[in-house]
Parts: sequence; structure tokens; C-alpha cells
Amino acid sequence: MLHTTVTRQIILAYNKTEVYNLVNNIRDYPNFLDYCDSVIIHSENDDIIDATINIKYLTKSYFLRTKNTLHN
Repeated sequence: MLHTTVTRQIILAYNKTEVYNLVNNIRDYPNFLDYCDSVIIHSENDDIIDATINIKYLTKSYFLRTKNTLHN
């Protein structure tokens, strides 16, 4: 199984809590991301969310597991 970790830092005109709340709106991804078929929330608390996102395109399905952490 391929396991890749992606870490990226950029400067935004929003505070980290606003950005974290947008990214962590995983439950609503199927409502505004065209190819997002479903999501599974494995665990979450105020600072961490662990979820799998199901992406469907044509006849293929892809599963992306993400763990988002808010660093104070």
C-alpha cells in the first residue's frame, strides 16, 4: 500500500481557526465537491479530525484518508 504524507505551509489572509473550520467541514464535502461521493468520520475532537473521503469519477472510486490537526 502506498502511503504519502503531504505537508504544506502558505500565508493566508484568514486566521488559522477560520481555515481549519473550512477544511474540516468534511461532512459537507459531498454537497459542494462534485466528485465527492461520501465521507466517513473515523474520529474528531476540537483540534483533530480523522476522515476518509470517497471520490468517484466515471467508473473509478478513490479513497483519501486525511487527519487534520489544528496547531495552537
